[in-house]
Amino acid sequence: MNDSDPHKSESSPPTYTRRQLLSAISGTAVVAGGGGIGLGSTFGSGNEDELAGYAGPSRCKLIQPAGPLHECDLSGRDLRKSDLRFATLGGADLRASDLSYANMSGADLRGALLYGAILTYADLSDADLRKASFVHARLTGADLSDANLEGATLLEAMLDGVDLSGANLEGASVSRTTFDGANLEGATWIDGSQCGTKDCDGRAYRKIELGRCEKTGPDADLSDCDLSGEYLAHMNLSGVNLRGAYLLDADLSFSDLSNADLQGAMLFRADLDGTNFEGANLEGAAWIDGSICTTKDCDGRAY
Repeated sequence: MNDSDPHKSESSPPTYTRRQLLSAISGTAVVAGGGGIGLGSTFGSGNEDELAGYAGPSRCKLIQPAGPLHECDLSGRDLRKSDLRFATLGGADLRASDLSYANMSGADLRGALLYGAILTYADLSDADLRKASFVHARLTGADLSDANLEGATLLEAMLDGVDLSGANLEGASVSRTTFDGANLEGATWIDGSQCGTKDCDGRAYRKIELGRCEKTGPDADLSDCDLSGEYLAHMNLSGVNLRGAYLLDADLSFSDLSNADLQGAMLFRADLDGTNFEGANLEGAAWIDGSICTTKDCDGRAY
């Protein structure tokens, strides 16, 4: 046993390939490291051709032993009680999937899309969830102890009764997220501070209320402000600093946001009809469909 890396002990399961996962979903037994991957019997009885239809990118359609499942389309799937320990699922599309009671401890889910996913009582301990999107996800009773949620988006997610002890939440977006009964002891909070008590000294329920957030107009500083649901249509907001701002359900139709700084802003369900984003920086922003912008111009989605 290697004491320096507990994940490489003899008892640790291997990283699962897309052949192993997709074959398990189709009901085909696949041996991995001397045993099946243990995904239970909750899946449909589809065949490989049907699986290829939803697997997304061409490499995900090839059921073969090589390659991880990163960036694969597994959205809307029934993955209850799945054994996905240490699985490589970075950038995977798991939107609206049912992962309740799944074991995903130690899994790599960096940048994964879990919008509307059901993760109740799932085991995500020690998982790498950096920059993952959990918008509208249900994580009630899940184990997120020692998980890395740095920069993750948890907008309107349900984390009631979740174990977040020792987790890293630095830079995470938690607007309208519920933490009732959650254990945050030892967690690193969104501002980088250390939580010393189970409820993180009440910080889980604290809202940003700054007088400067009432100021609008060109070149205003509205960074980190909560402007959710605000009517900002037909306004001149060119050059405004909206870095990290919450704009959920906001009406920005026909507004001028040219050259605005919207890095890390939350634009989920915002009305952007006719909005001018020319020259705006949208990198890291949560887009209207819950996805994360990875480039300055949001991959052209702003237009």
